[in-house]
Amino acid sequence: MTHLASKIGPECRYLEIGCAHNELFDAMPITHKIGVDPAIGGTHKMTSEAFFADFPDERFDLIFIDGLHTYEQVRADLVNALRVLRPGGYIGLHDMLPKEWGEAFVPRIQGEWTGDVWKVAHEIAVTEGLDFRVFHMDAGVGLVRVPGDPNVQLADMQAELIPAQYDYFCAHLDRVKQVTWDEGMEWLSGQEG
Repeated sequence: MTHLASKIGPECRYLEIGCAHNELFDAMPITHKIGVDPAIGGTHKMTSEAFFADFPDERFDLIFIDGLHTYEQVRADLVNALRVLRPGGYIGLHDMLPKEWGEAFVPRIQGEWTGDVWKVAHEIAVTEGLDFRVFHMDAGVGLVRVPGDPNVQLADMQAELIPAQYDYFCAHLDRVKQVTWDEGMEWLSGQEG
């Protein structure tokens, strides 16, 4: 995310949903940044739903979603993020690659928890107007590049995905474009489509 903020430049407007202890938020090399977290960290102590309702006219170049690790919440955050994203912007999503079923299980049953965030990757991957990769780093970081108008309609696969479990994740992982750091940097620089 810091790489993208630097690429966008000093006028970058950044939103982080789910800040925890502000590790990423504080590392962002930009002036205009808003962090939303109802518990710890950030600049706005509120839920993401409340933030989007209270600040409907805010616009951002870069948004990072790392709030509640459930499919329904991340999907809602993504739909709202697309609404407030400036054309040409980026949305990052954390925890897209659970290593085993316990990490992906909802509700949380262990320390390491990605939840079922991975489900929204399947919707992003088939949505026209969104360019998407999942980086093999830090529990899987999804990056949505929105080259044109961000007011796209996210594909709705909820009927298929809500009941899906970890075995579905394993069986359908090939539907989601995954990249190494170097491959992702090539993609971002426009050298690879």
